[in-house]
Amino acid sequence: MGLLLQLVDLIFLALNLSIVLRVLFSYINPDPYNPFVRAVVDVTDRILVPLRRVIPPLGMFDITPFVALILLGIVQSAILGLLR
Repeated sequence: MGLLLQLVDLIFLALNLSIVLRVLFSYINPDPYNPFVRAVVDVTDRILVPLRRVIPPLGMFDITPFVALILLGIVQSAILGLLR
């Protein structure tokens, strides 16, 4: 059971890091054809695009990544609570 909990933690850590990288990418404008950048965008789009349909931007600021991080934390806690 401990291995499963660690796997769930690792998956959510990867998702959180991907979202943080996506935010950093918006500031540094990396090559969009880079395979690493494409992978990060593909993973995070599955989370961010549906949230962007619901959450309007606040002026120039897109708070969707921050909301996604909060929601991922809640989902992670719920899953880990169920597995324990």
